[in-house]
Amino acid sequence: MKKQCLKLQNDIIDASKTIQLDPYNNSFCPNDLGLIASKYGCFADHCKKGTTVSAKHCGCGLLKLVSKNPHRYILAKYEY
Repeated sequence: MKKQCLKLQNDIIDASKTIQLDPYNNSFCPNDLGLIASKYGCFADHCKKGTTVSAKHCGCGLLKLVSKNPHRYILAKYEY
């Protein structure tokens, strides 16, 4: 996983703890967590290719889109 993707993952986990949200099971918008999506490119960049419209998919699949209006995400579960 790229450095920027790891940073986003860590920032989501840290911000989720402050509002007591489980980012793997409860959907969120960047604003819910107090995050500025543009700091990370855009959240859609971090979804699996083909699930969102993004000009710059990074291919990490870190996020999963669960709602399109508004865009809400969950952290995808990885097996390392």
